[in-house]
Order: sequence, then structure tokens, then C-alpha cells
Amino acid sequence: MTRILHIICCLADGGAARAMIAVTKYLSQFGDFQHRVISLLPVAPEALRLGENSGMTVIVPRLKDEISHEIEHADIVHVSWWNSPEIYEVLRSDLPAMRLLIWFHVAGDMAPQIITKELVDFSDFAVGCSPYTYQCPVIQALPGEVRLHKTGMVYGAADFDRLRDFQPKVHESYNVGYVGVATEYKMHPNYVSMSASIDVENVRFIICGATGERLREEIASLGDSERFELRNHVADIKEVFEKLDVFGYPLGVHVAAECSVQEAMFAGIPPVVFPAGGLENLVINDYTGLVVHSEAEYKHAIEYLYYNPEERKRLGRNAREYAKQIFGGENAARKLASIYKRMLDLPKKVRFWGGENPMNVYDEAISLDDITDRRPDYTGAERFIESLGSAAEAEWFRISMCSQDVEELFRVEKKIAGCRPFLYWGGTAGGIHHYGRYYQNDGYLRLWSGLVWQRLGQYSAALSEFMAAHKAGCDHWRVLWYAAQAAESDGKTPVAEEAVSKVLLAAPQFIKAHEMKERVEKCRVVGEDKRYSTMCPHCDEMLFVDRSGLWECPGCGNDFIV
Repeated sequence: MTRILHIICCLADGGAARAMIAVTKYLSQFGDFQHRVISLLPVAPEALRLGENSGMTVIVPRLKDEISHEIEHADIVHVSWWNSPEIYEVLRSDLPAMRLLIWFHVAGDMAPQIITKELVDFSDFAVGCSPYTYQCPVIQALPGEVRLHKTGMVYGAADFDRLRDFQPKVHESYNVGYVGVATEYKMHPNYVSMSASIDVENVRFIICGATGERLREEIASLGDSERFELRNHVADIKEVFEKLDVFGYPLGVHVAAECSVQEAMFAGIPPVVFPAGGLENLVINDYTGLVVHSEAEYKHAIEYLYYNPEERKRLGRNAREYAKQIFGGENAARKLASIYKRMLDLPKKVRFWGGENPMNVYDEAISLDDITDRRPDYTGAERFIESLGSAAEAEWFRISMCSQDVEELFRVEKKIAGCRPFLYWGGTAGGIHHYGRYYQNDGYLRLWSGLVWQRLGQYSAALSEFMAAHKAGCDHWRVLWYAAQAAESDGKTPVAEEAVSKVLLAAPQFIKAHEMKERVEKCRVVGEDKRYSTMCPHCDEMLFVDRSGLWECPGCGNDFIV
């Protein structure tokens, strides 16, 4: 029996976790495998059920020693990877000898989901979850012989059992479906306006998945919002697909294997997509679906398939046959089983993060510095920057941390504030907010989160982040300037006045601060006899203060806002 230990950031009910479960379900057809999975974050109940039904033993470790114990007793350690501080923390740990496979479940070329040279070097075998992922620069830069023996491509797989006994159902409207995350983090930014412009009288857009407030607001602002049906998460996707005519899936970010597109194709529903990362490989234009390159083309494609039902059927038939041959858990399991068997011929080895592994396949020279200083004590912000690899955005954050030029700092931090949602999104998506939650005492991560919240108009959240950044040692006066701006915008005039006064002590020539101080002094309202009772959010001590503003708790010494 071959013991496989899977490690994943979060065993959820979608994405990489679904692909891992789907493959595990079919691996027993190709060998005697035992599967244990470590989820570094709490497990979703539905994912737990699916994992156990597929033959997995699910573990949520409480101590790092538990992870080391599991690694030590596994024949192969299989990491399902996307950028997350939890996964990186494991890889940087002192780990026992192992055989390591990393399956990359991202496109790999858009921050924060960057496949770095360090990750590929660290693994015994690096697997892309789509042809697009496999073409990423760090894999293609390997010497040909190394790439042949160390890398491969296995589609992140859908489990087509979810569509067992699929039968199209008669329906009156022309239904265009979308199944997946339906927020600005992923959707094409003009999804609503593109859809609303489609000139088909009885068209209906059925959107299944987590939806953002922006999407709901845009739909509500339309005169014909009844065209859109929002269903949130749907467990029974077969019922949805049975009533779809087209799968309209325009995205605004680079993705990889997209199980929902695979499922639509297996159901014989032609997808219409932009070539966003791996989608240009999943869908063969004019054979299994339509690949478009502009909003006008998307509108035309949806209308074309309505007015040409025979063409829609042709694409659907091709899509189904192609999906059966190329996609799905069984096909992926066959390829993965072959890789597992090859890896068993390799010795287990101890490895160190950063390329210092003396048995590295590159045969790199090892210096004394490598041996004596393997893992510097990086801050959370530095680790976030390292995870961005060669992405252009990494330089923004380096400048924010290191530059002494105030104008340059303001310029680059404006870029950080206006970054794409993909780079800051919350959850476990590996962005600024995710790293900021993991490294809560890192001043720069809190600063960058504050910049994003301020740009989004979430001034209270921004103010809290700026004050936390300042308290954590990110104490350049510009941080207080950002706090003063957020406080003023949030109507917290005393806080703004106090913060801007401190700015002027450090930067007396800063004209904008003088202008703000004049404004807030005019707006200041101080109740001389009014006293507030409040509780320190850090230590729960009850305090009495004589006005709203920024206070320091005498009990614990932390700052807080009244």
C-alpha cells in the first residue's frame, strides 16, 4: 500500500479541494493507495463528507509536530498549492525527509498566485493543473532533461458523477448559466452591462455561487433586472445544468482548470469565455465552445448561439465528447497514479526552503552562508513579497517598505490602494487581507490593508488598520496622515485632528496637513461636560473619557478609538 499524505490550506467544497477529492475517488482503480489529508484551516462540512466518502482520512492538526509525524509516515506528500501563508509556513518548517509533489491549482502568472522558482526547486515533482499553468516561466526555464523528469500536467479535475443521469429539461427561456465565484474578484468587471446588452427577448442569466454586493447593486439598478436569477451556492448542479442552453463565463482574472467549465462541457452545454489564462486551453474555439476577445464579441456570441440552435447543438456534442476524453477525475487519477509510481523510485530527502537542499536536482553549489543561515527571520510583509516572485507588483511593496523618498512612497502606495481585487481579496485567496490576518502584528501588511479599505470607501476599517500599523512599528508620519484622512472621511473629527497634529510635528512643511488641520478645527465640537464610558477592546478594562478621539489604555498601553 502506498501512503499518500495530502496537505491543503483549506478543505472546502470547491476549487482545488474538489479536484483533490475527485482524483482521490478514482485512484483506487490504478493502485493500492491510502489517503490522509491535512487541512490547515477548518474543514467545510460538505467537503468533509465528500472527502470521507472518497476514502480520505481528514486531519485538522493543532500542533506542528502532528504535521511532521504525518509526513514522516507517508510515502509521498502531495501539496495542493495556491498562495497562502499557511502552506508557506509548513514548507518553511523543519520537516522530516519526504518525497514531495506540489500540484499547482492556479494559472501561476498573476499576483498573488505566482509560481516561483523556490517552489519548483523545493519539490521532487511539480505538476500544473492545466496546460497554461504548465507553461509558466519557471517550469519552462528548467533544463529540458530536468523538466522531463521533474514536471508534468494533470488537469484539476471535476467529478462527473455529479452529473450522473443528466437529462436536459424543457424550459421556455434562453438560459445562460454562470456557476462559480460571482464577485469582482473573479468576474469580468462589466458582466452585468454585457449581459444586459444582449438582444434576446427571453434571455435569462442564472448565476450560481457566492455573489458580491457590487453585482447585486448593478443588477438592481437595471430597468430589466428580472433577466437575472441569483441562486447563491447550489449543491445540486445537475438540476441547474439541465436547464441551461449556454454557459456564459466571462472572467476578469487568469484562472487554470475551472471545474465548472469542465462540467458544463460534459453536460453538452457550449461555453462562451474570454481567453483568461487556462480557459484558452479548456475551450477550443468553434469546436467545443466560443472564445471571445471583447465585450462586443461576447454579446454577439450569446446572440449567435440563440439564433443558431443547430450550431449550439454541434458545439455541445463536441464539448461533451472532448470532456469525456480529456477531463474528469478518472482521467486525472490515471496520470497522477503514474507520477506517484515514478516518485516511489526516488529516495526520501530532507530539504530546506530557498534552494539549499543538498540533493536538489539542479546540483547547485552550497555555500557556508546557506548552511548557517538557511531561514532568515522574515517578517510577514517580507514573506508576502517573496511569495509574489517576479511579479511587477512585488516591487511596489518593496518600495513601500524600504524607500526614504516620501513622494515615491505616496506614489507607490497609491498603486497599492488601487490594485486589482485579485491581489487584495479576503478569504484564503493569498492576497493582502489574507496575509494581514495571518500576520496580525505586521505593520506593513496592516498598512497595505488600510490603503485598500480606504480606496474602497471603508473608512472605519481603514482607520483601524492604519492605527494598528502604527502601533506595530510602521510609524512613519505618512501612516498617521492616512489615518487622519480616513478619520476625517468617517466623520471622526477629533481623531483626525489628533492624527494630523502629530503629522505636523514630524512634517511641519506638509501643506496638505495644514489644510486639513484648519478644516477639522472649524468642525471640532467638544462637549466640555460630556463624559463617555467605554471598554478597552484589547483588555476589556472599563474607562471614562471626556471626548471622542484616540486614547491610550492605562491598563494595557494599547491605543483605541472612541
